[in-house]
Amino acid sequence: MRISGVVCAGLLLASCNMVTSATPLFSSADARQPGFRSGVWLVEDKTCAIDTTKPMIEWPDCADAWLVHPGEILAGRDPSKPLVSWTHFKTVLTRGDPAVMQIGVGPEGTDPGGFAYAGVRVLKTDAERRVVEYRTWAALCGPPPPPNPNGQNSAVLTDKLLPGLVADKHKQDCIASDKAPVLASVKQSEAWKDEDSHDPDTARWVRDGDS
Repeated sequence: MRISGVVCAGLLLASCNMVTSATPLFSSADARQPGFRSGVWLVEDKTCAIDTTKPMIEWPDCADAWLVHPGEILAGRDPSKPLVSWTHFKTVLTRGDPAVMQIGVGPEGTDPGGFAYAGVRVLKTDAERRVVEYRTWAALCGPPPPPNPNGQNSAVLTDKLLPGLVADKHKQDCIASDKAPVLASVKQSEAWKDEDSHDPDTARWVRDGDS
C-alpha cells in the first residue's frame, strides 16, 4: 500500500477515478477486531534494498514505510521529526473478505470528500489475530477509462460509474452516500487494479514501536 506522501500516494489521492465520501460511511461498529498490528509497516518492493533491522531513520528514501497506531496511520515518514508533525489519517478496517479500509484524507464535508476507500485482502495474521500482512487496491468508481489512440487515457473518470456513485464536480473522482456502492466497488476493483497497474501493493508489519 503506497503510504508515503498522502496515505497511498499513487493509490489514493495521487490517483483519480476513486470512490470518496464527504462523511464517514463506516464506524467502529463495522470494524474488524483486532485490526492492524501497531508498529512499523512497509510496502514490499524488490527494487528498494532495506535492512529492516536498522532504525527507520537509516532506511533509504525509496522505502515506503509508515506507522500504525490504533485507528490511525501516521505517514509522511520523517524519523528526524517528532510524531506529532507526521500526518495522521484516521482509518477503519472493516470485517469481511475483502475488507474495506476507510481513510480520512481531509476535513469532513470538503470536495472531493473527506474520506477515501480501498480494498484489503488479509494475507497473514499473528497469534493474536492482528493483521500483519495484506494486499490492497483502490476502490474505483468503475472500470478504468478507455485509452485514446495514442495509448493514453483520454479521461480520468470512468465512463461506466457503478450504481449508487455520482461524479464529483471536477469529474475526477466519484462520491458515495452509503456503504453498498463502496462494498461493490471494492469487490470489482481488485480485478481492475490487476489489469491497470503493477505497483507494489503488499504491505507487511515489520516490528513494534515507532522507529
